[in-house]
Amino acid sequence: NANSEGGVWFINEELQEDMQDVLFTEPGVYIITHEIFDEVSGCSDTFSEDVVVTFEEEEEEEEEEELEDDEILTMKIPNVFTPNNDGVNDLFGITANIAGSFDCSIINRWGNEILTINNITLEEETFTPIWNGTTSNERATEGVYFYKIVFKSSQQKEVYQGFVHLVRD
Repeated sequence: NANSEGGVWFINEELQEDMQDVLFTEPGVYIITHEIFDEVSGCSDTFSEDVVVTFEEEEEEEEEEELEDDEILTMKIPNVFTPNNDGVNDLFGITANIAGSFDCSIINRWGNEILTINNITLEEETFTPIWNGTTSNERATEGVYFYKIVFKSSQQKEVYQGFVHLVRD
């Protein structure tokens, strides 16, 4: 249906019924053409564009070393802590099953970075404290904070992002 409301589409000179359902399964150069014809005025227009379709190499995935089960990083990150000096959940910190190091940022609800730590050593299966609930030696306001932790080991790098709720009673 060649009209001014949509025209017709071609891929490599082959008419396409519905461009929304087009799926390219082979890499290559495809000529996409859109033809419009207005029956009232008799005017027409054609637009063509070469589109290059490529796919990522599957070989790269096969070449990557597969990690053993005991080398897959498991990180324990709490979503709540209560810095009230009762000896229970007073610190926000992490535990991982693999030794490495990490960088961490804590950001408040207004988007201000209130804590940045870099290159902290993380021992295997040992709790490593990150934040005691203070900013500039003052008690941080109760509420939800955003964290970003970048873990690095000799074999991997992982980024963890999430929220932690600081609760004061």
